[in-house]
Amino acid sequence: MRSVSVIIPFYNSSKTILRALDSVVRQTEQPKEVILVDDGSKDDSIDIVQQFIKENKQVKFVLIRKSNGGVSSARNAGIIAAGSEFIAFFRQ
Repeated sequence: MRSVSVIIPFYNSSKTILRALDSVVRQTEQPKEVILVDDGSKDDSIDIVQQFIKENKQVKFVLIRKSNGGVSSARNAGIIAAGSEFIAFFRQ
């Protein structure tokens, strides 16, 4: 099995982030890790993500918080943190 890191950048995504996280953990083949990159959210997205991580121990989550720099900057931060052979980007 090849290892995959899923990168999910998010910014003010309180209304959509749970749907994205649920989708990832329901996959039949689990990724090695899910890297969540908060791109400076000002809503409660980070609280939602942190609660989800606490409740879902079956997947390794890595949470990165950074100041707002745009989706490309957030993806690049995820790529740098990734420790897998392959990378998959998740778009909300």
